[in-house]
Amino acid sequence: MIKNFIANGCSFTEYVDHPKKVTKTWATYLAEELSVDCHVNLASSGAGNDYIFHSTVNYLETNRPTPGETLIVVMWSG
Repeated sequence: MIKNFIANGCSFTEYVDHPKKVTKTWATYLAEELSVDCHVNLASSGAGNDYIFHSTVNYLETNRPTPGETLIVVMWSG
């Protein structure tokens, strides 16, 4: 069972909590569909693949989520 969902990418993935409107992305909808306990979105607008790679690895090394309960999805930058 997937309990943790980690998403990363550029502006296509970034969750934006704007005062007037919340912008949901594919990552938000996927996390909702999976009904996960923990949804982490590391994405950042303008992020390149170097940031995406390093921030994902850093999060995994720091937080050590259980492998069998964790889904990691990355949308690489073009």
